[in-house]
Amino acid sequence: MMDIMLLSRVASSCFWLSRYRERAEFTARVLDVHLITLLDTHSGDVSSDWLPILDINGCLDLIQDEKRSLDKESILHCLCLDPANSNSIMSCVRNARENSRQAREQISSEMWEQVNSMYHDLNNLTPGMLVADVHQTLQRVKNDALLLQGMADQTMMHGEAWQFIRLGRFIERASTTCRLLTVRSAPAQKDEGEYRAAVYWIAVLKSASSLEAYHKTYAAPVATNAAIEFLLLNAESPRSILYCLENALEALKYISGSTGRRFNNEADRMLGQMASRLHYLRLDDIDLLAFLVDLQRDLHQVSDLIMQTYCSYEVS
Repeated sequence: MMDIMLLSRVASSCFWLSRYRERAEFTARVLDVHLITLLDTHSGDVSSDWLPILDINGCLDLIQDEKRSLDKESILHCLCLDPANSNSIMSCVRNARENSRQAREQISSEMWEQVNSMYHDLNNLTPGMLVADVHQTLQRVKNDALLLQGMADQTMMHGEAWQFIRLGRFIERASTTCRLLTVRSAPAQKDEGEYRAAVYWIAVLKSASSLEAYHKTYAAPVATNAAIEFLLLNAESPRSILYCLENALEALKYISGSTGRRFNNEADRMLGQMASRLHYLRLDDIDLLAFLVDLQRDLHQVSDLIMQTYCSYEVS
């Protein structure tokens, strides 16, 4: 019983360490791109300038429920340092550090030192320092998060603990890319003029670290449908949802021991079904926004199934 409890706790910690690392990197990248994009698209209307980035981060309800100010300084604090926002960069790094502590025997010393360094750098950051040096701060968060992932890949044994880290990374990346596409595909965003639409979709590709990869795939300038297709269905881009689902499925099959077309549990079956659907999907055949909402729901369900199957335990 004790061995099973330990395995469950370590599996959960590795999975969530990776998810929070990915989420911190995503938030830093999206916010950095958004601040730069506002130089071209600033309208003076709070709703169009700031609400999309809050919606992408998942903290829009928090802002609205507490009737917070929507000035730049308040939003930067909410997205970067606010402990009340569970998706703020500081909250993500704190949670990644706590999960690293729980998985200390499985992760490497280099990883533990790196996540500690990230935590203390952010913990020493004041709101004034953030506003004065926001782009450098966000760049440092991105680099530190990528370094932590590189350390996991290069210093850990590629056994079950590493596969749970891999699984968490791609589940989270699929979820954040899906949320990014959902917000940017909303009707209000489609009503923008041609120039602003082009700027927005360039920003979306940058937010997913995919602009250069897009241009290597498509000879034409950035277009809405092509950008959506690339981020949703490209099998070679490490940021596309299809790529994420396939890699998450590979990690889950290693963990579950399933082979070929067999599946050993509901999470395995559901993830395989989602990846297969994307393989044969045509954008013209779907209601995109409804499809993305369903996909986001299914990703949450897969995450819950993974927790129930591998990471739940009873104390006796």
